[in-house]
Amino acid sequence: MAERKRRLVRSELAEAAVKLLADQGFEETTVDQIVAAVGMSRRTFSRYFDSKEEILNRLFTERWQLMLDAIVEIDARRDITAREKLYGVASF
Repeated sequence: MAERKRRLVRSELAEAAVKLLADQGFEETTVDQIVAAVGMSRRTFSRYFDSKEEILNRLFTERWQLMLDAIVEIDARRDITAREKLYGVASF
């Protein structure tokens, strides 16, 4: 149960960070803004992340992995042409 809560809190913080980073940019977004967006304290943030850089790295890694997984899944399909595979990857 504790691990599930940990993942949930990390996810909430990460999602808030994504929105703020997309709207304001990396330099303009502060940790205080991220925690305020989810109603948490800076101390809570520190239990889950060392910095906003860590969140950005985590998000990049997760999104990159999603893209790689999609490419592998599309490439494994035998019912579509190479061109359709290319379109599938490009539309991801």
